[in-house]
Amino acid sequence: MSPKGILPIVRITFLLMLLLAPGCAKKAVEAEPMAAPSIMALEKEMDRAAAPAPRFKAGGPALATTPVQPAAEPVQRLRYHNGFIKLQAAKPDEVLDQATALTQAAGGYVESLDGLRVVLRVPAGRFEELYARLLKLGDVLEKSVTVQDITDQYADVDLRLQIAEAARRRLVELLAKAKSEKEKLSILKEIERLSTQIEYLTAQRDTLLKMAQYARITLEIKERAFEQGRAEVRIGAFAWIGRLSPFEKQVAAAGAAWRLAPPAGFVVLADQAPWSAESADGAAVWASRQANVPAGDTDFWLAAVRLRLGPQFAAVETLSVGDFKVLRLVARGNDAYVYLIALRARRDGEKFDLAEIYFPSQAHETRHRSAVLDALAKGDK
Repeated sequence: MSPKGILPIVRITFLLMLLLAPGCAKKAVEAEPMAAPSIMALEKEMDRAAAPAPRFKAGGPALATTPVQPAAEPVQRLRYHNGFIKLQAAKPDEVLDQATALTQAAGGYVESLDGLRVVLRVPAGRFEELYARLLKLGDVLEKSVTVQDITDQYADVDLRLQIAEAARRRLVELLAKAKSEKEKLSILKEIERLSTQIEYLTAQRDTLLKMAQYARITLEIKERAFEQGRAEVRIGAFAWIGRLSPFEKQVAAAGAAWRLAPPAGFVVLADQAPWSAESADGAAVWASRQANVPAGDTDFWLAAVRLRLGPQFAAVETLSVGDFKVLRLVARGNDAYVYLIALRARRDGEKFDLAEIYFPSQAHETRHRSAVLDALAKGDK
């Protein structure tokens, strides 16, 4: 780790040592104005610690009332496998049944099922084996696999969680020694705030561990049609629109790097191209910067995407969020997924920003929509 990355960790540890020192408890009780500001300062340092944290072994011991000490390098790094397969078959329902049976036999489970699309979670150690077997269930139309190393993200969240838990424990000790009601209320307010942050960090840590333990495979089946129709003719400059999909990131992967501020409740999985973040329940957002060819403004690209993708969905809606125009697409089916495509032409006219958001269901959209739209409104990270 570079000196620049180490500095925030040293500052946090130093502040924590001050907080845990015996003399600090006495001063916090005797001087009411010092209690809350001290914790506020600690929290500010926690928020600034954005540099990669020292690596910890998954499931390491919780921090006691002593300064945080980095654990040893994990024996195995945490990686998140995400696969996509689009097959063509004469009997799609039978293929879905076979895929489900293979997954369950391997110790996995069905995360969601919507029409002829199923999302499977399989043990990470058996991902390659099951992915290869699923490819044999029909004619392969499309396939892709991404592998993301999430060890550093886990270590960062784990360290922040340990610091927050240690700070809360110390505040509980101070509360027991507090004398005035004003001081007690001030400490209780800080404990409540830390408790909320601990819940959020715990959810993030659990999400990352689940991603490392269970890989995701999205399987989509298209019924084989025996009649031949006229093939769709795509203009080269707009061909990328046909490759847009809520289940894979091939358009984003081909673009340049662009980062959003992560929505509340989401964990950043990749900070490079394509930038991506995901929630604990499977909602995802990813971003890229695309060449503005042919040159057009935001409305031009919104109309182009709507014209080509709109007919494939049950409902289409246009939203305005800050400088972005957002196309909201709702899939067909009872528990339909929602796919948002956000576009913003750059002022230089050479590029446009593209953000894609996937909600596995409309219930997911209800939970995360405000956080995602707020992140879009903030724009660049």
